[in-house]
Amino acid sequence: MGHIKLKGLNVTNGYYNNPEASAQTIDHEKWLNTGDLGYLSEQGLVFTGRTKEIIISGGINYYPHDIERLLETVEGIDTNKVAAVGVPTEKEGGDDIFIFVRFKTGQTGLEKFLALTKKIKEKILVTTGLVVYQVIPVNQLPKTTSGKIQRIRL
Repeated sequence: MGHIKLKGLNVTNGYYNNPEASAQTIDHEKWLNTGDLGYLSEQGLVFTGRTKEIIISGGINYYPHDIERLLETVEGIDTNKVAAVGVPTEKEGGDDIFIFVRFKTGQTGLEKFLALTKKIKEKILVTTGLVVYQVIPVNQLPKTTSGKIQRIRL
């Protein structure tokens, strides 16, 4: 697994009027770092996540979509209705884990959300050993035009 980079005539030479961003993204050999992670398999390139979205806890990297897939097995959470986000903390040099759940508290009440929060925290702790810092209800998960969750906005 590694960083996915592109190079070619159809790939940008840099950001408009932003040499600092260009230097951080494009190396001296003109390879553009897409910010994606992946690996090559017999079927082709497999995307595994975004570099900036990795959650670090105890020196171990966790992919948000792995945590989200795990949570989709919890009763009350539908597919694509949950987002796991790492928020940097200075305590241990890692991240606090925040879980955002698409949930309308007005429809079903606060008690139901609190019960769901307990199930979420328990599922992640028992399965991964990770402690969830906060579970937050949201009306909508921000997504790109292609349907990917915009965790950085959360």
